[in-house]
Amino acid sequence: MDTSRGGPSCTHVMREVTREIEIAACASCATIDWFRNGVSISPMDGMADVFGMFDLVATLPAVSAPGREVMLYKAPRGASRGLLDALPARTWLEAAPGLAISHDGRHLLVSPTTPIVAGHPSA
Repeated sequence: MDTSRGGPSCTHVMREVTREIEIAACASCATIDWFRNGVSISPMDGMADVFGMFDLVATLPAVSAPGREVMLYKAPRGASRGLLDALPARTWLEAAPGLAISHDGRHLLVSPTTPIVAGHPSA
């Protein structure tokens, strides 16, 4: 499936990342669309299905990330590794409202873009 929503440089090609989850990631518009068996799903459902197998390695101060910190996850071996191949490397993408993701080819980088203070979003 090819969808275009941002112009000629914007290409959204659906790629399978697990047996049920597909994504359409675009570096030009910095977004990800999530699907289950070809049907659009919420970003949180898609991320839970895919990232649930990743292991948190560290939380680091952000240098060039969109948020204040970056959580570094180790990608599991096996089928879930396809997620990193489906995403453009070293590009921050809006995976869900308030959450950006990227990768370096080996690790998943997650950066909350909405600051959380004492459990409540702050402006």
